[in-house]
Amino acid sequence: MRFRAIRRRLPLSSVRTRLALGSMGVQALVLVAMGTALWQVVRINLISAVDRSLQRRGEGITARWERRSDFLPTLLFNSFLPRQERPQPSARPPSPNDRPDRYRPRLFDAQDRPMFPNTSDPPWNRGELHQGLHPHFATLAVQGDTIRVLTLPLTENGQVIGHVQVAASLEETDQELRRLTQALMTLIPLALLVTGVSGLFLTAGIVTPVRRMAQAARKIGAANLSDRLPVQGQDEFADLARTFNALLQRLEQAFQQERRFIADASHELRTPLTAILAHTSLSLQGERTPTDYRRALEGTQRAAVVMNRIVQDLLLLARLDRGKEDLAMEPVSLQDVLEAAVEMVGGYAQASIDLKEVPLDWQVCGDFDHLVRLFANLLDNAARHTPAEGHITVSARRDDGRVHIAIADTGTGIAPEHLPLLTERFYRVDAARSRGQGGTGLGLTICKSIVDAHAGSLDIESAPGRGTTVTVTLPLLTPHQLSPSPLSPQGVRGK
Repeated sequence: MRFRAIRRRLPLSSVRTRLALGSMGVQALVLVAMGTALWQVVRINLISAVDRSLQRRGEGITARWERRSDFLPTLLFNSFLPRQERPQPSARPPSPNDRPDRYRPRLFDAQDRPMFPNTSDPPWNRGELHQGLHPHFATLAVQGDTIRVLTLPLTENGQVIGHVQVAASLEETDQELRRLTQALMTLIPLALLVTGVSGLFLTAGIVTPVRRMAQAARKIGAANLSDRLPVQGQDEFADLARTFNALLQRLEQAFQQERRFIADASHELRTPLTAILAHTSLSLQGERTPTDYRRALEGTQRAAVVMNRIVQDLLLLARLDRGKEDLAMEPVSLQDVLEAAVEMVGGYAQASIDLKEVPLDWQVCGDFDHLVRLFANLLDNAARHTPAEGHITVSARRDDGRVHIAIADTGTGIAPEHLPLLTERFYRVDAARSRGQGGTGLGLTICKSIVDAHAGSLDIESAPGRGTTVTVTLPLLTPHQLSPSPLSPQGVRGK
């Protein structure tokens, strides 16, 4: 029951549990690797201590061998032994099974025959006797014991005339290694347990901000997008909360724009629909003269034209926003685009339009019809807000691979507070006057969408009484981009 309760509190799918288990797994690998390395280092150091002891004993024997004429062989043999291994007068003769007797030094001549009197002990490892002039260490198993053996050559006049072998038991070394192994086997699981428990507490502090953000996010819906996640501190979770809050702010703005768009679209469509219903209702009330019927049909047609224009503009904006509007992107002459736009608007504009000459080699990659609509809409806006005595100028300049097309008028101008909102849908500086002049409030929105589709930008500068300047920036085609391909020749639209 207790395990089930813990499992419910710490499910394996939770980030907290996975972090704790992952941390324990990494620490287990690190501890095992460090424990193994420590065991190997201790083993090497212990064996090195034994080797140094054997080296001192072996070198002492070889040094005495050089002065062997001063000693009888038996005394020489006894002098080779450590003090505790030397036979005492009152002690019994050593037994062959005694451990000190087993690990006494052994001397052999060139034919591997024992050189000590009354001894017949063979070499511990006969194959190591003939290794040249260099000492050699070996680890052997002898009668259930592990020993370390050092073989040294005995030389005379530069010639090897025999060998000496000294040995020592590794029993104490093995005991030390066993004790170290037991300590590691006890400490490593204990360390993992401590780190696992501490990891759960540490991850609890890490996951708590995420849990709070999740709880706050679950409470946010379409009705309360103004709510925000709590931001605490300056760490990564605080950055995540701020990023999510910025996303919520963009969503809130998008919802507000969508609501305003729906309300404005309903309002814009309600006006022509009301006109159509009014004209049809009057026509159906009793007998009317042909002139009355004609007047009613003309009013209905005007309202239907306005409604059709609004619907078509909305459909175009929807396709441009979704990137589903098929644009015939091809090299087009900027001069031809501007001339076509001026020709469309110049027929009804009261103010004069002056188109500055644009070099013929200034070409952009775009859709000819949409670019003409872009500049025609801008010229139409300028013409509707510029008096007859005013003036509209269209000019272009080149700068760092881009072309800036400016449409400047001497009209009434726009207050600064309206400039950031001009490209929003159905936004009007003067709603009543614009509707009377035939505007739908979607012209600049469509212009902005067309410019974005052509990787350009649109800027508006204006001041009341000083006119308005709208600048469209588009990327120019380079001569390399204009060179025709042998597989797919392209021409310039309008020529």
